[in-house]
Amino acid sequence: MIYKLSRALSVGLLLFAYNTSAQNYDPVDRVKLLMAEATQDLINTLDGEQREQASLPFDDQNRKIWNNLPTHSFARKGLALGEMNDKQKIALHHLLQVALSDQGYLKARHIIRQDQQHRLDVFEEDGFDTERTMYGHDYYYFTVFGQPDVNQPWGWRFEGHHLSLNFSLSPDDISVTPMFVGADPREIIEGPYAGYSLLDRESDVAWRFINALDDPQAATALLDGKMPDDILTRTGKEEHTRQKVGLAFSAMSPAQQDDLKTLVRAWVYNLNFHLAEQEMKKIEEEGLEKLHFSWAGGKGQREAKYYRIHGPTTLIEYDNRTYEQWHIHSLWRSLPRDFGQEIDMGN
Repeated sequence: MIYKLSRALSVGLLLFAYNTSAQNYDPVDRVKLLMAEATQDLINTLDGEQREQASLPFDDQNRKIWNNLPTHSFARKGLALGEMNDKQKIALHHLLQVALSDQGYLKARHIIRQDQQHRLDVFEEDGFDTERTMYGHDYYYFTVFGQPDVNQPWGWRFEGHHLSLNFSLSPDDISVTPMFVGADPREIIEGPYAGYSLLDRESDVAWRFINALDDPQAATALLDGKMPDDILTRTGKEEHTRQKVGLAFSAMSPAQQDDLKTLVRAWVYNLNFHLAEQEMKKIEEEGLEKLHFSWAGGKGQREAKYYRIHGPTTLIEYDNRTYEQWHIHSLWRSLPRDFGQEIDMGN
């Protein structure tokens, strides 16, 4: 695939954005321009074979297939970090810094570092003569869908074990979900990295929220049946996505409502600030009072638990795996807009 978006054109578009009057200035449009430029800069560092690996058409069915499993369990399309040189890795990290906030970028970095440590742990146990060692930073993949151009639909993904970032862009909008972040372990309790932790607000605020529920609230919020041993939303068409259950926002105290909003923001503000502000505005316009919270599992801070926040379009899941304490899977979906399905993608 040949990319025609030159750096000169990209810079020209950026200058146009800077020179636009304050009345018409849209910071999200500027982020989209910066994202297109950063993606093109990365592509420009790739040789022909690498471009072929990294590039797929915008309408390729793989754009709508995401997964959080390690590479030995799910074969990904795209160009692996392990196949990039230092200059290419630097360009990739610049793209991540454009798309994510500081908190989101640090989470992504820490997830990759944890996976590298897991690779070393597996090596100590099993040696390298096994597919189980397909963990670590070499096995995170970059894929671009279409041509990075602000005047037409395009997208990109960065994905590997416990991390899936999906962006779909059109001239008029941007879709930022699905977003998956996970951790194993959530907190490191020994060795040189003792005290390092991930998903703190997502875990600690939820634990506080659950324990602050009175008996009638807890009974309303409690999910029927066995606690899920993983997140439930994969295709976005599952039965639970069509029916909101649990405790309604309107049935919460002001302090509980604040905690619920904090939990939602923990995912949304992984994004670049301007993208996050746009997404929060959409959630608020749909009605915070329409959000519901449901949960299952234990009330102890380190006990296995699952919770779900569900609104008109927003769906957030968190699962502290039943068979491994502190093994976290979490997911944010904006179901009608995932992968740009309800914005003008030009299809």
